[in-house]
Amino acid sequence: MKKLYEKAEEECAQFNKEGNTLWEQAFEKMILIYKEEKTCSFDVIIDIITKIMSRQEDIDLNENGNGNGNDNKHDLPVYHRIQRILTILDSHVKTFDKMKKVEFQSITPVILQFDKTLAYDLARILIRIAKSKEDLEDILINLEQNFSKNCFENTLIELSSVIMNWESCPFIKQLNANEKLELGQWFIKEKNRTLFVFDLVKQVFHESNVDREECKSLLRQMRQSDNLCIRRQAMNYTVPWAEDGTLIKKHGF
Repeated sequence: MKKLYEKAEEECAQFNKEGNTLWEQAFEKMILIYKEEKTCSFDVIIDIITKIMSRQEDIDLNENGNGNGNDNKHDLPVYHRIQRILTILDSHVKTFDKMKKVEFQSITPVILQFDKTLAYDLARILIRIAKSKEDLEDILINLEQNFSKNCFENTLIELSSVIMNWESCPFIKQLNANEKLELGQWFIKEKNRTLFVFDLVKQVFHESNVDREECKSLLRQMRQSDNLCIRRQAMNYTVPWAEDGTLIKKHGF
């Protein structure tokens, strides 16, 4: 098994013809072993990622001169391989058992130390394994600590579409309409994360059995926000129900 780990790590960190052909197969093999072997730690995945990252100076920086690929000969192969790894992990993470999902969170500091621009890709995976609103808030706190205010707000907007996809956030899928509304209220009123849940809240407004008065109160609060971006979106939004509380088919945004 040790030899298999070493071979997979070697292939994943190769950027020649052989490595470019075989690295994904090697990485998929290690994910399979990680999922099936009870004693296998996520460290085997971390080691592979770290090994790839260690090639950055040798590959990206040396071949691109200043590391930004402006010579048109290379396109930051180390960066894009790590990005591809996150995509592969995202496709597998829902198949991990409970304990394996907990271990997976250890990837956060490794990725952020390598390149913070990968935080969105990382956050998508972490959202997939979140079990509560507190887990989601922890993800956002980590992003906030690593991003400027503008970048953080833009990322919140991007991630808002992720939590609207129930398959991307299974724990939200299990909530009923009013529980989803309560989730939105918690993020808006207590955590000031309106940009993160505004699209989710608008979707909840379309639920037939949701508390209309609570919806109106929440929308009123958003329309009074100090954040002009939030206030503009809320002011331009038209509720999808008539005065008697029944849903109408056509609505404005």
